[in-house]
Amino acid sequence: MPTDHLTTVLLKPGEADRIVAGHPWIYHTEILRVTAPIADGELVQVKDHRQRLIGVGFFNSKSKINVRVLSPERVEVNEKFLRSAFEPRSPSGKSTCPMRPRSAWSTPRAIFSAA
Repeated sequence: MPTDHLTTVLLKPGEADRIVAGHPWIYHTEILRVTAPIADGELVQVKDHRQRLIGVGFFNSKSKINVRVLSPERVEVNEKFLRSAFEPRSPSGKSTCPMRPRSAWSTPRAIFSAA
């Protein structure tokens, strides 16, 4: 999915630090505003209150966790990206998924996190 025309979720002042540190969840109370209507499951870009990119993730209005960050960078979320997120790490411990080195979640937890 191309990321050049994503709806933006802007965070309240002071809420970006935890996300920048690698935490993948953005709670509904941390959101300042969104730039357009968002459908559940839609890919969004997340920015701090100064419009700096924090990451890209999926939106869910029915959860207290409104955004689950997939990557701290603007990435193409496609089959290749999703496969890399769930592949075992190499012997060196490196992963091709941008979020995985900074996150503590496991594959089963990531897959079933919104169940």
